[in-house]
Amino acid sequence: MAENERLLAEAARGILARLGHPWRGTMHVLYGTTKAPLAEALAHAVAATGGWAELHALPDAPVLRRAAEQGSLVILADPAQAPWLFETLGRPDRGLLLPTEHLYCDWLMPYPSLVRILSADYAAVQAWRARLMEALSDAQSVRVQTRAGTDLTLAPRHWLAEDGEVFTAPHEASIEGTLAIDGALYDGPPARPVVLQVCGGRVATLDALERADARQRTLYADLTRDAGAAQVAELGLGVNPSARPEACIMEAEMALGTCHVGLGHNLPYGGANPSATHVDVGLLRPTITADGRVICREGTYAL
Repeated sequence: MAENERLLAEAARGILARLGHPWRGTMHVLYGTTKAPLAEALAHAVAATGGWAELHALPDAPVLRRAAEQGSLVILADPAQAPWLFETLGRPDRGLLLPTEHLYCDWLMPYPSLVRILSADYAAVQAWRARLMEALSDAQSVRVQTRAGTDLTLAPRHWLAEDGEVFTAPHEASIEGTLAIDGALYDGPPARPVVLQVCGGRVATLDALERADARQRTLYADLTRDAGAAQVAELGLGVNPSARPEACIMEAEMALGTCHVGLGHNLPYGGANPSATHVDVGLLRPTITADGRVICREGTYAL
């Protein structure tokens, strides 16, 4: 089997694993043009189990509320379909409009990134994620340090787990220190670390951002959108060994051995900060200390 076909087959199996087995009824797969190969690979994977998948090209597909309620629904959308997606399904940071028990959505992730993160052994990722959750479950204080200059301390609330990460909405006023962004900033890492000071849970150094730099200019616009936008809202730890730290933030934040900091809205995570925006920024090779115990040293875990 050619390498591309192998990766597609693994990615299709990754979607099935995330849906759980047996999935319910006919699987309806809505796909954008760039993701047609993955949709077809998924249909083959479903057929191999004795099931049936119906493929529906976007943006001409109808709203399949019935599929979400009576069958299984997979949405593999291209960026141009974002308005349709958010109107039909809602947003993960604002609440979904359709039942999620038998739903998989890629949330507009670029196609190469999507295939990479789905090709990881899902059972192994789940097992590792559970170990990390256990190690963090009772932590009262977490410190994150990097060679680039990050040195943040925070008091976590409860820890949550999603597909590629373990994360918490820290107690907002507990977060202090320096945030040096050396990992993904929107579409990739900055040329050199972007250094921000955090006081009382808020970024206090926005004037230090270089407006001539496109990424920093966008970050300034996002963090000044409203009163809650500059609040540190999340600490997330990546758990997927197939994700690339140098990719766009949607993939990079899942990469094992990295962490990310979210800024802005965090009410869905159990936080207390509302905002119109939520921006994640990546940190490379972190040293993570929980209640004085080093659980990760420069990106390598000791669990």
